Amino acid sequence: MGIGLSNKKLNRRKFLKDDEFYTRYVDIERELANYKELFRDKVVYLNCDHALESNFFKFFYLNFNEFCLRELICTGYCEGGRGSVVVCDRGGGVESLWGVRTRLLSGDGDFSSKECLEYLMRADIVVTNPPFSLLRKFILLMYEYGKDFLVVGNVNIFENVKFFHLFKDGKIQFGFNRVRYFNSRDGGGRSSNSIWLTNLAIKKNVNKLKLKYAYVGNEFRYPKYDNYDAIEVSRTRLIPMGYSGFMGVPISFLTFYTPSQFELIGLDKEVLRGVTDRFYLNNKRLYVRVLIRHRSN
Repeated sequence: MGIGLSNKKLNRRKFLKDDEFYTRYVDIERELANYKELFRDKVVYLNCDHALESNFFKFFYLNFNEFCLRELICTGYCEGGRGSVVVCDRGGGVESLWGVRTRLLSGDGDFSSKECLEYLMRADIVVTNPPFSLLRKFILLMYEYGKDFLVVGNVNIFENVKFFHLFKDGKIQFGFNRVRYFNSRDGGGRSSNSIWLTNLAIKKNVNKLKLKYAYVGNEFRYPKYDNYDAIEVSRTRLIPMGYSGFMGVPISFLTFYTPSQFELIGLDKEVLRGVTDRFYLNNKRLYVRVLIRHRSN
């Protein structure tokens, strides 16, 4: 049974609205500007998106020819009901208008459902903003099916040892921009740890972190942990110059990481080898830390 939305209705009911849902259009537009050639003749799948609400769908729908897409697929979840799917493809040539086919799914449209996995198998690149609570499951599914992806996620995913090593080994990297704001039906909100995550082959100009503080003369700022021979650096901007030993930094440091400047040793729970899972400072258990050290020049 079809949903019954024509191109004209899609434009009227969604594209002329000023309100946006979840990821803002401006953030999608700014990030995707860096990937245009990677999308040429590709099937793009938005598997956590309702077409009438998603700015991801809006962007790719409006830029279908600009990105030279072969096909655009969008599936949306419906709790306790039937999900939906919208498929856009070319009508009669490169410069022609594309057709839009819509229908209800048999199931709820969960991205890991059998129906959605069938769409996943025919996709080249998956682009979406998956629920943060399901982000690990989502990305592991992308690797299981061998799919390229560009998604909005949270840097805290790298608190997990498996994902930390995917990052350390260069199998997943950050995109070009942070995502600092989200919109919702009730307004919007700010996010400090949201970032684009991708396994696409991108090249970025990453500048070394500019360090302002010397270790010598400021030792009091960098106490050693109770249970490990490393100093505590509570903020990335406080990383000291001139210290050759191990340093514990917040997980958000990864967004500033440059391989030529720092060596990633591991997460606290790894180096502590099961004795405990966190560093302690003055008998206080700290939040997850990444152990790093300066690379010798």
